[in-house]
Amino acid sequence: MNYEALIEERQSLRSFEQKEVPAAALQEVERYFGETARILPELDLALHCAAGIGTGLEGIAGYGGNAFHAPLYLMVLSEEKEGWLENAGFVSEQLLLKLTELGISACWLTLTDEAATKRALGIESDKKAAALLAVGYARAERAEKRLDIDTPANVKVDMRAGHIAPKISEQALFFEEKFGQEASFVEDQFDPVLDKALYAASLAPSFHNRQAYRYLQAGRDLYLLDGADEKTTEEDRQLSLGATMANFWLVYSNYNPAAARWEIGGEASAEMQLPAEYRVAAKLRLY
Repeated sequence: MNYEALIEERQSLRSFEQKEVPAAALQEVERYFGETARILPELDLALHCAAGIGTGLEGIAGYGGNAFHAPLYLMVLSEEKEGWLENAGFVSEQLLLKLTELGISACWLTLTDEAATKRALGIESDKKAAALLAVGYARAERAEKRLDIDTPANVKVDMRAGHIAPKISEQALFFEEKFGQEASFVEDQFDPVLDKALYAASLAPSFHNRQAYRYLQAGRDLYLLDGADEKTTEEDRQLSLGATMANFWLVYSNYNPAAARWEIGGEASAEMQLPAEYRVAAKLRLY
């Protein structure tokens, strides 16, 4: 899979065609699920597929109870332990990219009522409902402007077809050595592979497009920082962290096959000068 191209190609969406996802495509997604990379490979995961739900999820899942009437829903189920939601987000982002490769659209849905959602989808497993995806063929939309946000005074505008969510720029996403210290992305002065991976991380889906996280390199280590955000739940934030970690790692490890895996948690040094509203969510040894 060409992850760099798929990450750029994948789009948010607002509505689906009422067209079934072919059985062969679904089988390919189920096969791929068993091959996905994991942050916590020891956790037992399962993928539940449910078609023909209609309005069964309305009011109990999705943005403001809107589940988009998708022809297919995928639920990632997981054992529960520290980092389980980040792990589920990491896996679910890979599923989104596989669906993109197959020409199928998908979007994340907020889980408002876990028990009711499991009942609506016919899930009897004791595993926790971790991540819910609405899946199908997107209705054609007119070309729209995409906003890549650096600062309120620096917003890049591109025209692309479909519904494009605003994304944070690398300059605003990544710091060196201490919080707020921007890196110089000058050619021949910045690691080109790290640049590619951070760009991929900046394009990760995030609930309500908040992207409250930041990346900080201190020495040999890259830290993912989770920022408090009153507009998203802790669960949704953790899934978003998993998604951005996936985009980063899929690209970084493609150029560095021996790349280390993300580790959940970690401690910030005083030199990193983290604001009170940020914590270390994960750490990766770069070299």
